[in-house]
Amino acid sequence: MSTQTACRNLFTALSIAFMVVSSAVAQKVGDVYVVVEESALRRDGGTVGVLQPYEFVRLVEQKEGQWTVLSDVYGHGVVDLSTLADLTTAQRRIEQALQKNPRDYDAYCCLAGICKVQRNYELARRWYNQAVDISPQRADAFLGRSELALCTDELELALTDCNRAMELLPSSSAGYVQRSVILLRQREYDSAIEECSRAIAQNERAFVPYNHRANAYRAKRDFVAAMSDYGRALEIEPLFANCLVDRGIAYDAQGSYVPALTDFSRALELNPTYALAYVQRAGCWEKVGQPERAAKDYQSAISADPRNAELYCARAGFYRRHGQFELALNDFVQALQMNPLSREALNGRGMLYRQMGAYDRAVDDFSRCIEIDSSDTSALASRGHVRQLQGDLDAAARDFDKSIEIDPDGEMSYLYRGLMRLDQQRLEEAIADFDQAVKLAPDWEEVSFHRARAFAARGDHQSAIQDYERVLQISPNHGPSLNNLGVIRLERGELGEAEKFFQNAIAVDGGDTLALTNLGRVHMRRGQYSQAINQFTASLLWAPQRSEAYDLRGECWEALAQFSRAVEDYGRSLEIDAKQYSVLIHRALCWHRLSEVEKALQDLDQAIDLEPGQTTAMLNRGYILERIGRFADARTDYDRAVKVAPKDASAHKHLGWLLATCPVADMRDGTLAVEHSLLACELTQWGDANVLETLAAGYAEQGQFEKAVETQDRAVALYGAVALYGDQQQVEEANTRLGLYRSKRAYHTE
Repeated sequence: MSTQTACRNLFTALSIAFMVVSSAVAQKVGDVYVVVEESALRRDGGTVGVLQPYEFVRLVEQKEGQWTVLSDVYGHGVVDLSTLADLTTAQRRIEQALQKNPRDYDAYCCLAGICKVQRNYELARRWYNQAVDISPQRADAFLGRSELALCTDELELALTDCNRAMELLPSSSAGYVQRSVILLRQREYDSAIEECSRAIAQNERAFVPYNHRANAYRAKRDFVAAMSDYGRALEIEPLFANCLVDRGIAYDAQGSYVPALTDFSRALELNPTYALAYVQRAGCWEKVGQPERAAKDYQSAISADPRNAELYCARAGFYRRHGQFELALNDFVQALQMNPLSREALNGRGMLYRQMGAYDRAVDDFSRCIEIDSSDTSALASRGHVRQLQGDLDAAARDFDKSIEIDPDGEMSYLYRGLMRLDQQRLEEAIADFDQAVKLAPDWEEVSFHRARAFAARGDHQSAIQDYERVLQISPNHGPSLNNLGVIRLERGELGEAEKFFQNAIAVDGGDTLALTNLGRVHMRRGQYSQAINQFTASLLWAPQRSEAYDLRGECWEALAQFSRAVEDYGRSLEIDAKQYSVLIHRALCWHRLSEVEKALQDLDQAIDLEPGQTTAMLNRGYILERIGRFADARTDYDRAVKVAPKDASAHKHLGWLLATCPVADMRDGTLAVEHSLLACELTQWGDANVLETLAAGYAEQGQFEKAVETQDRAVALYGAVALYGDQQQVEEANTRLGLYRSKRAYHTE
């Protein structure tokens, strides 16, 4: 049960406790509506007056911050309710009355209502059952038991009892209202609206049905209709604090935080102990960047209702969002001490453990929720998500599927299953899950965000952009969407647009390390290595354990020929994650440029051990071995690369070059060199000048100098006189080899 629901139950429970439907009126005590018999109403020993059924009035005035009700309840004596807390006297006097008359139906209803306020639901159900046994033809016990079932999330039982009450008393406005609350909880919003409308048709001055109908409209995100009904309810009863809180929630949902704060504050002026109002205002303070005020309101809520476990859960969520994990854990433990069966506390603590990386403990908490209620789809979906993080994908899939089977309208289950499928690169299935989640929760930005990620992974950039823009319409300062839009622009080569998105993400959160890093990538693409280094350095100030920023900064140092500094950054990156294949290769090449050949070979050996199916490290090791004269070892690496990746043009080119140009005659094989070079040319569609040069060298080694000259001419043309490759020395060397072939001499390396 949510904190909001629990608080509402607290402030409405007494309405059933003192209900006699045959001749009932509701009296307002603070923000609680106490329904009593007209004949029983007394104030200072006198009759309050003749009241119409279901008319809501103020019974007494507030004095010194307290409400006091003196009511001769069914002739059983005086019931004193002071600030809704002194129920002991009421309970004692009713129990005394039961000693005189053990079959007093009304007294059992009163006791059940008091137990409900005290959250002793098991005892409350016992008293309602006793009342029903005594008088099964009276409706109020069924309505009371229906309200109790709502408190325990037994919606079907709540509806059954409510329907029975309506059969006994078809004209009961309270029955219509009660049924609307149940339907609202079942997400049957249109039916809830119909029930409220029936109650309003019976009495247009009954403001509670307007409030409930507004809540149903709010759930449908029809805020125009919702605000109209909230306004009507408050027009009839301006001191209706429940409605002020509900309207505040509607304002909050629309991003109108100032009027939301105003409504919550007004409700608290009317009832300084209204815990739900504190909780909702705290959430609003968070959204406007006032966490200190939020923390104060959460504490005020707990002070107002210190035995409410769900308030501790609410504050724990606040602490969790702000990274105060120990404080959050303490609050969840406190909630579970109060109510060991609190699924909200177990679910919340499970999510906290997940965030802390304590996956086994998270699974234990979610499993406990499922033991308590096998239909807890939230716990099933959350457990599935943790099992996915643990790598147990089959168990995760079973949890997601079971959750969706129980509740096909549970958006969280589709989201988590979609995330698992996205990680597995099952993109079409992931998108289908995200589609369903978006349909169920169109304003939940996280769903659209992850669907955009799936579209981007599929290469559907336009759909991804539309979803990221959808997120920004809901949450204009959603940094990850700004960042990912920049990534798409960067992939398209739209560097200016990419830069704008990354800068906007940084403006939203100056410590957005992804945006800082990606802005550095933009500078790298422009060849602005010094500026890129500045961005990566800024990123590392916020996230010094982010290996990627060290890696990229190392590449910049490498591009600036500052190989020692590059080696230092690559080393830091590998200290964080030693299994980075590409970083090991980069550092090896820098070691080679620094003439640290053994260190270079060690890095390449480690890279090959990590990724034996990849050829880049093999080819680089072969190249270094070739440069230091270990030709046989180089040949072994090239042969292995060709075997591992027979369609790798680079592998064939390296092997062909060694076979054609090796200074050791016994290592040369012109025929085999041409064979591998031709394969490399076909794989590159005859469009790579380096590969063409390798083929020309092979022809020359065979003595086919006409073909060597023709092929080398094509290579030189491809170089485009430096325009394409930008390496004047390479062009000069190519022309030198062309001269050798024209003079019928082969080319061999020194």
